[in-house]
Amino acid sequence: MRLIDRTVLVQLIASIPLVLSACAVEGSGDPTGGEDECTGDKCDDPGATADRECKDKCGSSSNACFTECRDAAALDHCEARRADAIDSAQKAFTPNNIRWACADVEGVNTNGRDDRGQEYCEYYAVVQPPPSTSGGALPDPVDLGRNRSSGSPTPLSLTLNDDQIFALEDEPDAVVGQCVFTSWHQDIDLRYPVCGESNVTCPKLSLAESAKLPSWQTSREYTKIPLTDEWMRMKVSINSNNAAADLFEKCLTDPPAGDPAKADDPLHDDYIRGCWKAYKLFKTEWRRSDPTVCAAGVRLAECGCGVDTNGDGTADITDPVEISRGVVPFQPDQDGSLRLRGFHLGTWSDMNQLPSGCRYIETGDTESTKTLVACDLTASDVISAQQDPKQKCREKYGDNVVVHVPVPAGAIVCTPPADGQYSATCSSMPWVVGASTGS
Repeated sequence: MRLIDRTVLVQLIASIPLVLSACAVEGSGDPTGGEDECTGDKCDDPGATADRECKDKCGSSSNACFTECRDAAALDHCEARRADAIDSAQKAFTPNNIRWACADVEGVNTNGRDDRGQEYCEYYAVVQPPPSTSGGALPDPVDLGRNRSSGSPTPLSLTLNDDQIFALEDEPDAVVGQCVFTSWHQDIDLRYPVCGESNVTCPKLSLAESAKLPSWQTSREYTKIPLTDEWMRMKVSINSNNAAADLFEKCLTDPPAGDPAKADDPLHDDYIRGCWKAYKLFKTEWRRSDPTVCAAGVRLAECGCGVDTNGDGTADITDPVEISRGVVPFQPDQDGSLRLRGFHLGTWSDMNQLPSGCRYIETGDTESTKTLVACDLTASDVISAQQDPKQKCREKYGDNVVVHVPVPAGAIVCTPPADGQYSATCSSMPWVVGASTGS
């Protein structure tokens, strides 16, 4: 297999907005998943819950019992994710983008810990409480459910006294907080350009000029919340540049296949094969991001796709390692520049727009890396979700703040292998999983 010089590859990637990646976690050699990160009923995601339920069902039986049980749960998860990605109006696959919502899937909760932020998009709430007494001093803003570099996340619940609750109730449509959504990769440690040479000079999070301030607040700036990496970068290791490249590389390798003798084998479905690959790799089939990326990667592999670097219609880059580190480059680059801070945030209708009430925070990065979004929380939002304002962010905005991974359709060329089991279903754009030419 021909390898190209890394400098050539870097130049190519700099000139086109290459494609596809998502989160992955370290696998376990234990077929039952090893030590639980949660116990009893305190499980925080569908995968951990399925592991626990299958262990309870199988007890001390052989590993075959657990495997059969967990495989069945994984297939259920894959069918649910397929419904999200293909059967809903919010399509995950388009000719120019692979997409998923920031909101976590049902089953990601806070029973044992706050596990929200699984989709290469972490989020938290910031609330500016009213003075604790009428005419009193304005307290510091409170961040809720924010992951931190060390220690546990910040508390979820907002403590308010009666006077503060009354003040919020008196002005229900006033903007008293923000939902912060970030896709800044956990392992990219270069500060935002707007911070200059030091975090000390970083701007602060602030409300939009159009936001209606409550009567007890005069400044739009949250002076205690700077745009530093501690506040604005993702903290979970799976939400990283390296994990993204690793997942994409593995999804491009050894795609699974269904049983040719069984017409109803679920693995004959293009999306399910990709989701199953994510399950076998990392048991992350229950997420939105991993199976979406794997489905696209599996179809690219099955259809003999690669990257044409010189426009002659022939794939010049076909090695999964080269492709994965081309589309998710090591950062910073050899010259110290940064081309991929994180994946682009937008909406389902437009990768450069946001839901009503949301806006991009100016970071100084290029137009192609819109990784920081703030959305308004009103006083009525805060009152209705005082015990967990972060959940209000998930419910109000999370389904429509969308992660976009651009696809360079013009640079991808495919030559389906003559003996490929699914070659007959390969369209000219096989990464558009669920299109009429595929399954």
